[in-house]
Amino acid sequence: MRLATYPVAAVICLWVLAISSSEVSAVAEAAPDLPGKLQGVAPGRVLLAEVTPAIPDGPVVQKFKKMEAKKLMDKEVAKQETKMKPALERKKEKKKAQKNKMQMLADLEIKRRISSKELGYKQKARDDAKKEQARVRSAKQRRMERYEKLEHNKAQANVEKLGKLHSNTDSALTLAKKLFEKKRTSLLSAASIAKRLAQQKEELRVGGLIHLKGEQILNRPLVDLNKRLKLARQRPTAHNLRMAKIAYNHGAMEVAKENERFKVARRQKHERLHKQKLSKIRREADAKDSAKTALAASIRREKWSKRKRQEKIRLAFANGRESETKRWKAARATVNAARAKVRQGERNGKAAFNQRIATMNAEKSRKAPVEAFNKAKTKLKERQTKYSQANGAKAKFLAKSFFGRARELVAATGKKAGVNYAPMLARSAAIFASSAAIFASGAPGAGGAGGAGGAPVGQFRAQFWSGIHGLSNMAQAKQKIQGKAASVTKNVAQINYASTNGPWPGLDNNFRDNFVVKFEGSLKIVTGGKYTFWTNSDDGSSLSVNGQQVVNNDGTHGMRTRSGSLNLSPGTVKVTVWFFENGGGAGVICHWSGPGFGKKLIGA
Repeated sequence: MRLATYPVAAVICLWVLAISSSEVSAVAEAAPDLPGKLQGVAPGRVLLAEVTPAIPDGPVVQKFKKMEAKKLMDKEVAKQETKMKPALERKKEKKKAQKNKMQMLADLEIKRRISSKELGYKQKARDDAKKEQARVRSAKQRRMERYEKLEHNKAQANVEKLGKLHSNTDSALTLAKKLFEKKRTSLLSAASIAKRLAQQKEELRVGGLIHLKGEQILNRPLVDLNKRLKLARQRPTAHNLRMAKIAYNHGAMEVAKENERFKVARRQKHERLHKQKLSKIRREADAKDSAKTALAASIRREKWSKRKRQEKIRLAFANGRESETKRWKAARATVNAARAKVRQGERNGKAAFNQRIATMNAEKSRKAPVEAFNKAKTKLKERQTKYSQANGAKAKFLAKSFFGRARELVAATGKKAGVNYAPMLARSAAIFASSAAIFASGAPGAGGAGGAGGAPVGQFRAQFWSGIHGLSNMAQAKQKIQGKAASVTKNVAQINYASTNGPWPGLDNNFRDNFVVKFEGSLKIVTGGKYTFWTNSDDGSSLSVNGQQVVNNDGTHGMRTRSGSLNLSPGTVKVTVWFFENGGGAGVICHWSGPGFGKKLIGA
C-alpha cells in the first residue's frame, strides 16, 4: 500500500506542474512517440497515463521517512522499557520490602523494649498485689481469731451463767421440797402418821415405822422416835402416845438442827465456789485486757510497718520513673540513630542502584547497535534458510518478502553499528535477485498463505469480540457471539498473553473485561507420534486439533493450566483455541510438545 501511494502522489504533483508551466510544449516535444495511443490528441497536450516519472526525494518523502524512523525509535524505546520494567519493578519492590523490613525491625525493637518494661511493671504490680493480698489475709485471719476468741468467751460466759442459773434453780427446788415436807410433817400428828404407816403395812429396816438409812441410823433421837412410834402402835396408851409425841419433838428438833447445819455447809460451799468463779473471772478479764493491749500494740506496729513500706514504694517508684525516663531517652536516641543509618543506607543504595542502572544503560546503548546487527544477521540466515526450504509460489513469495526485509534490517543495523555488512549483503544478493520474477508477478492476497482462517502456517488468525457480558463457561460464550461480527481481526505469531488487568498489546480498553477470542491456525507435523498441548488461562479456554477437543480449561478462574495429548500423523493440522474473559485479570498462553522437541509456545 505504501509503494502504491508514492507514485500516485508524485504523478499528481507533476501533472499540476505540467499544466501551470510555460514549457508544456517543450515537454510534449520531448515526449516519445507512442503509436496507436496519441491519435486524435491535439499537439502540445500530454496525457497523464503517458507520464511515468521517478519517485522524487522531496520534503514529503523525507518527512515520511522521518516519521517512520521516529515510529521505529518509539517501538524500540517501548521495547526497551518493557524489558527493563520488570527489573525496575523488582528493584523498587525489593527496596520497598527492605524499607518495610527496617521499619518493622525498628517497631519490633520499640515494642520489645516497651513490652519488657510493661512486663517488669506488671510483674512488680503482681508481686505488690500478692504482698497486699497476703497482708489482707493475715489481718483478716487475725481479726477472725480475735472474733472467734471473743465469741468463745461470750459462749463460755453464757454457759457459766446457765450453769449458775441451773444450780440456783436446783437448790431452790430442793429447799422448797424440804420445806414442804417439813410443813406437812409438822401438821400431821404422830397418831395419824402411825396409822397411815400401819395402813400401808410397811416394814421398817431399823425397828419401827420410819425408814432410816445412812447416817440416820446413828441418829439417836430418830431411833428413839422410831421405837416410840412402834410401841405406841402396839400399845396405844396415853403414856405411850405422850412419849411418842415427846420423841417426835426431839426428832423434829434434831432434824431442824441437821437442816441448819446442812444450810450452813451449803452456804459456805456456795461462797467458796462464788469466790473461785470471781477469781476466775478476774483472771480471764486480766487476760482479755492483756490480749487487747497486745493487739493494740500489734496494730500500731502494723500501721508503722505499712507507712514504712508505702514510703519505700514511693521512693522506689520515683527513682524508677527517673531511671525509666533516662532509659527511654537512650532508647529513642538509639532508634533515631538506627533510622538515620537506615535512611543513609537507603540513599547510598539508591545512588548505587542509579549508578548501576546508568552504567547498564550506557553499556546497553554502546552494545545495542552491535547486538541489533547480530540479531539481524541471525534473522537473515533464518529467512534465507526458510526461503531455500519454501515450496510453492505463495510460500516462496512470503519467504522472499521476509528475506528482503531481513536484508534491509542488516543494512540499517550494520550502518548504525559501523561494521562492514557489504559482504553479507553481496552473498545474499544473488538469492534476493532470483525472486524478481515473483515480485514482478504481484504479491498474493493475505488469505493465500495456506493457513487456517487466512493466516500463514505457524501463525494464527485472531478474532476478538468485545462487550460480551455475563460469561461463565465456553458454551455460553460461543452462543452469545453467534451471528455477531468480530470487533477486531488480526494475525498473531504466538498465543502468548500474560495475565493483566489492562488490555492486551495491540488492543484498546474495550478489551479489559467481558470479551471473547477465537484463534485459528495451522501447524506442520513433521514427525508422527504423540503430541501434548497445554493452555494456561484466566478465565476459560479450550484447544481443539482438527475439530477434536484436546484441552478443556473451561470456567471462571485465575491463571490455571490444563493439558491433553493425542497422536498425530505427518502433515498440516488445524488448531483452534477459544478463550473468554469475564472480569479481573485476563491472559492465555498455549504450549505444545512432541517427538524431537520439548514444551514450547505454539506458533512461529
